[in-house]
Amino acid sequence: MASELTSGVGVALHEATSPAPELMRDVETRIATQYEEADIQVIRQTVAKHATEPELKMFLSLCMHYRMDPFLGHMWCYKMLQPDDKPEDVPAVISVSFEGHLVHAARQPGYLGPPRFGIVRAHDHFAINWAEAKVEHLGKGTGQIVGAWAKLERGDCPQEGHGGRW
Repeated sequence: MASELTSGVGVALHEATSPAPELMRDVETRIATQYEEADIQVIRQTVAKHATEPELKMFLSLCMHYRMDPFLGHMWCYKMLQPDDKPEDVPAVISVSFEGHLVHAARQPGYLGPPRFGIVRAHDHFAINWAEAKVEHLGKGTGQIVGAWAKLERGDCPQEGHGGRW
C-alpha cells in the first residue's frame, strides 16, 4: 500500500504542496494499518473512482479521522467529469452522506436521535412557530417541491423557545 501511494503523480504533487514529508509518511502508515490492499482497490473502484493518489490519501485520511466507513457509504470521493475531461485534470469532491452525518452526530454528547424533517410541496400547509419551536406541516403530497425543513434537538441545549432547539 505505502509504495503504491507514494509512486508517480502522488510524489510530484506531494513534493510540490506538502511542507512536512514526515506527516505524509505518517498518513501512509495509518492508511496501511487501517486498510488491506484489497480494500483499497475496492474503494478505488467504487466510492473513490478516478481519484489520484494524493486525493485517495486525503479521502482515506478523512475517513479515518472522522471514523467514517466508506464501505457503508458514509463518505464518497468523486469527480464531476464532463465527456471530454481527463480525470486527473478534475479536482475530487469528498462528500459525507446523510448516514455519515447521522453516525457522526450519534457520537456527540447530547444527541437525542435523528432529525425530524419533511419536504414541502406547493399545495402543503406549512408554518413555523419560532417562539415554541414547533413546525406545523400538513402535506397533501401533490405539487412541485418548494422547500424542505428539518428539526434537530440536543439534550444539552435549553428547552425553552428556539434558542438551541433549531
